[in-house]
Amino acid sequence: MLGYPQSGESWDAFCEKQRGVLVTADKIERELKNAVRYNPSALVGVDYPLEETLDMVTALLGEVEEIKHCCVFAVQVMPSKVRAFTKLIGQYLETRGKIQGKPL
Repeated sequence: MLGYPQSGESWDAFCEKQRGVLVTADKIERELKNAVRYNPSALVGVDYPLEETLDMVTALLGEVEEIKHCCVFAVQVMPSKVRAFTKLIGQYLETRGKIQGKPL
């Protein structure tokens, strides 16, 4: 019954966790947008292709949006969405490291 208004105190705990996820997702989204808007070289690096970086940032922003949507409308799929987001970040970092020739 966790997450249902009839569940009493657990409803309050659910709402608090839901707010925490939304706040975190908003922070991640803001950081990604600010990194591209104000200093894309920090994302791009010396030899990293700009087009691939912007594609990855777009994909990350899309995942953040899906996490926010799931947090409100489909909490049961949120854990898998968060895991997918984490894997996407790992793939980005791995790709970036290979292109720059640096081990991560």
